[in-house]
Formats: sequence, C-alpha cells, structure tokens
Amino acid sequence: IVSQFVLPALSTSMAAIDRLADAGRMRRVPARVVLFLVAHGAAAPFTLRALSERFDCVDGPLDPDRHIELATDVIMTALLDPGAAQPN
Repeated sequence: IVSQFVLPALSTSMAAIDRLADAGRMRRVPARVVLFLVAHGAAAPFTLRALSERFDCVDGPLDPDRHIELATDVIMTALLDPGAAQPN
C-alpha cells in the first residue's frame, strides 16, 4: 500500500515542498511528517467522528469545509520557513 499508493500520492506534494525549501520559503520536512499531519491530524474529525462530536458542545457542529480550510492554513503556515521574507 505504501509503495504503490501512499508514496506516489505524496510525490507531487514533496516535490513542491522541496522546490519551496530550495528557494528558502518553506521548511524541508520528511514525507512521514506530511503524511501524518494531513492524513491523521487534519482528517481525524472525519475518521474519529464519535470523538469529534464530543467537541460539538465547545465548538459547535463540525463544518467540514471550514475545518479543511483552517487545517490546511495551519499546516501550511507551520511549514513556512520562519526566517524567510513573507510575501506581500
């Protein structure tokens, strides 16, 4: 599964991360970090629905689009190189 599906699926993202890291815009991170942040971290409310629903009383019901947008923003911001100049 990993060699036939997971790694090929990550290859485009990893190539982009490598290009941005070479340009000094993003941290160079291992594929494992990318996979587990995205596949388990950001996807957890969808794969662990019962646990996610326990937070409805705190955060309100899960808004899938908002969750995906926010998780993507948090992950991408964390990947930015803190020493790189920010785009205008």
